[in-house]
Amino acid sequence: MSDFTAMMLTDLDGTLLANDKSVSKINLQMFPLLAEKKVARVAATGRSLYGVHSVLPEDFPIDYLIFSSGAGIMRWPDKKVLKSYTVGQQDIHDVADFFIKADLDFFIHHPIPHTHYCYCFNSSNPSEDHLIRLKIYKDFVCKNDFKELKEATQLLAITDKSESYLPELRKNFSHLNIIRTTSPIDGKIVWIEVFHPEADKGHASRWLSKYLQIDRNSTMSVGNDYNDLKMLEWTR
Repeated sequence: MSDFTAMMLTDLDGTLLANDKSVSKINLQMFPLLAEKKVARVAATGRSLYGVHSVLPEDFPIDYLIFSSGAGIMRWPDKKVLKSYTVGQQDIHDVADFFIKADLDFFIHHPIPHTHYCYCFNSSNPSEDHLIRLKIYKDFVCKNDFKELKEATQLLAITDKSESYLPELRKNFSHLNIIRTTSPIDGKIVWIEVFHPEADKGHASRWLSKYLQIDRNSTMSVGNDYNDLKMLEWTR
């Protein structure tokens, strides 16, 4: 049985993290107080592990990390991945074909924990957000055929016309979890992220509460974006 009696989850970008990716002094003061009350401190983010390590130090005072929008759950102190989800090979091919036909910028990220390795596809008119993201991951872009990849953590398309594609995507791939999120790069352009059906912050919150034997009524969360909705709805 866990020593925790409750669980507090917080999104990172736009919630815990300020625009300059710093954590305010008053927010930092909250974490030891939660630990004293035996509240499990959980960061829940759309960022990959690579992205998380770029903004949080190794000793940041959390107990668990939900990352890649719920595709992975990690025990933070020893960095042990407890749970992960992937998209299968046929779905990778089918969703990628959809994005290619729609002429979208997109990435395909390798399975956890190597999600920083990815395949990158440029549209006929790449967006600034896409080009910035490509610079971030330039050392990890794979050159071989993406069809050799048997599993992926996610497919991520970047577009300012998400509403034109989301209905058809959700109809054609209703067995997958398709999330609309706001880019943490410019805070404006929309990302379309495709995951395993159980890879979302809500499922991850439920799984972690069960793992820690914490009642749902003893959970709470804060967030500010579309990928936080299921977490906010599930927690109390």
